[in-house]
Amino acid sequence: MKQAVQRVSGLVIWRRVYKEKIGPCKGVSTERRSRSPRDAWRASGHPRLYAQENLQARRCDRVAWPLQEDYSDQIFEGLDHKSIVVTGRHFEACTFLKCNFGGSAFKNCRFIDCIFQNCDLSNLLLHGATFRDVSFKDCKLVGINWANASVITHLNFDGCVLNYASFVGLDLRKSTVKNCSAKEADFADANLGESDCRGTDFAAARFANTNLGKADFRKAINYSIRPDSNKLKKAIFSLPEATLLLYGLDIVLEE
Repeated sequence: MKQAVQRVSGLVIWRRVYKEKIGPCKGVSTERRSRSPRDAWRASGHPRLYAQENLQARRCDRVAWPLQEDYSDQIFEGLDHKSIVVTGRHFEACTFLKCNFGGSAFKNCRFIDCIFQNCDLSNLLLHGATFRDVSFKDCKLVGINWANASVITHLNFDGCVLNYASFVGLDLRKSTVKNCSAKEADFADANLGESDCRGTDFAAARFANTNLGKADFRKAINYSIRPDSNKLKKAIFSLPEATLLLYGLDIVLEE
């Protein structure tokens, strides 16, 4: 096996050469994953995404990024691209590890069945972007207006910081917002039906005309949800936090 070096825009790209053909990324694997990142995430139940049997994918680090329009079944690790604009790129079954896209813009990009872990996407702009079946683990997602995306379906947040984010009017049915910090986030007019919101801190978060039917709020804290202006049918709450639902009613509470 030979190795080749190509210089693009002042950045050195190290690539392995297989049969004299240069792959698009460093360390391109000839094997594909047997299952998607989302399936591997669910099956492993382990925060590390490098699990031997769960992840055998293409690995792309130290690459001038993005080099091409479409990426499938690849891993991007350690990318530091703050305040860049990425336009018209498509990512399917890709994994992003310890990447920094703070203050950047994803314009008309598509992310399908992707995973972000330990990434910083704070103040990311999502003009016309598509997110389908995308999972975020231990990520910083502060101040993102998700309503600017064109398509949002089945988002999963686990252990993320969602402070000051806006989900106004979005259909987030069966999504996950678990063990997160969602302080001052805005869920007005959103549909969180059947969503998993366990263990999340909703301090000063806004719920107005929000559908929370069958949502799971066990162990969630600091929420302020008015039963008379939100849909709570068959939603699950745990004590003592459930008493917070009473403070929005015109009643007198005595200790």
